Amino acid sequence: MRARLAALAIAALLLAGCSQSARGVVEGSFSLPGRPAADLPRGGLNFSAGFHGKGHGTTTRVNPDGTYTVKLRPGTYSVIGALDGHSGGPAPERCAATMDVVVKADSTTHLDYVCRATPVIATKP
Repeated sequence: MRARLAALAIAALLLAGCSQSARGVVEGSFSLPGRPAADLPRGGLNFSAGFHGKGHGTTTRVNPDGTYTVKLRPGTYSVIGALDGHSGGPAPERCAATMDVVVKADSTTHLDYVCRATPVIATKP
């Protein structure tokens, strides 16, 4: 009986810890020097604790005023930026800068990202 109660207590503690996963916030601005403000909503940032691409990391869109906010688990992240494109419209572009940011639980970190965009050159398989 005691062992069963102890097991239930441990399970309850584990579940409580998993359900209240601490997060931190990264907020800031995304700027495009020499580019029209109309390009800002095309912007996005990818935050990755490992490597970028193929679904890795967390991506957030840039607001029309150039600001962004993202909630992440505590840790160190590499940050890259890009501008999306679409058929019949502007081509996709990548930003030259790679930055690092440290996210702490229950706190807000400010990171301003300056994107010097260059066209993405498609490669044929």
